Amino acid sequence: MKDFDIEKLECIGRTYKKRVAPSLYIVVNEKGRKYFRFKYRFNNKEKSLALGVFPTVKVANAIAGAEKARNLLSEKIDPSTLKRLVKSKDEQVFITKKIARLCADEIQEVVRKAILQFLRDYS
Repeated sequence: MKDFDIEKLECIGRTYKKRVAPSLYIVVNEKGRKYFRFKYRFNNKEKSLALGVFPTVKVANAIAGAEKARNLLSEKIDPSTLKRLVKSKDEQVFITKKIARLCADEIQEVVRKAILQFLRDYS
């Protein structure tokens, strides 16, 4: 499917979805808004990941986002969970496993300091 094909999708009074690429589809809601979703399984649970709204996100960008999500899944990282954890002001971003480890180390340090402060305050 190309951007032109998605532009032609019309509102039919109910929500429906069309396949764009393997595991990638576009949801057209009852108001005509079009959302890219990546469908996958993680820990034997079916999940979907929002990749953006058309026309802000083009088909090529949605396919690239789906590929990044597949790469995360191959490293045993749930892209939905990672997306929830990592947000910037303008957009939600994917991060590599190495950066995720650095973030985890920083979080551990913050938690360690909070626990030490708690012990000092309540000792």
